[in-house]
Amino acid sequence: MFEIETPRLRLIPLEFDYLEMLSNSRKELEEALGLNQSHLDFSGEYRVLRNETFLFWLENAHSMDTDYRWHTNWEVVLKDENRSIGGASFLGAPNRKGEVILGYIMDPKYRKNGYMSEAITEISNWALTFGGAKRVISFVEQESEAIDRLLKKCGFRKEVIYVKE
Repeated sequence: MFEIETPRLRLIPLEFDYLEMLSNSRKELEEALGLNQSHLDFSGEYRVLRNETFLFWLENAHSMDTDYRWHTNWEVVLKDENRSIGGASFLGAPNRKGEVILGYIMDPKYRKNGYMSEAITEISNWALTFGGAKRVISFVEQESEAIDRLLKKCGFRKEVIYVKE
C-alpha cells in the first residue's frame, strides 16, 4: 500500500477496495487499516458534498486510465494516536494544462495544530513532483483569514476567479 509519511502524519490514498469500504462504514475501514476509531462525522453541507464526492471516486477509480491516487480519498492519520483526523482528495487527474484541484477536510478537534498544512504541503508536493501535475489549485467557496493563512503556509498564492451561474 502506498503512503507518504511526514514527521507527524501518514497520508494514505485509499485503493478501490478501501474506498468502497469507507463509503459503507468508516469503522470497517479503520479496522481494516489497523487504526484507532476516529468517530469522524461530516454533517450539513459537508455530508452532501462528501456523498457526491464518493460517487465520483467510485465511478472513476476503475474506469479511468490514470493513477487511482487522483480519484480517491487520502486519509490523514495522526501517527501519535494512530487515528484518522481528516482527508484530502484531488478531483481527478491533471487536465491538459497540468492542473489538478485539491480539496480537504479536518476534524474540528484537530484544527490549529498545523496538521492540515503538513498534509496539504506533502500531497501537493507529490502531485507536482511524482504525479505529473504542473499546478495544484484549491478552490475556496467562503473566504476566511484562516483559510488564507493555511494555503499561503502551504505555498499557494491567491488568484481571483469569476463564476457565472
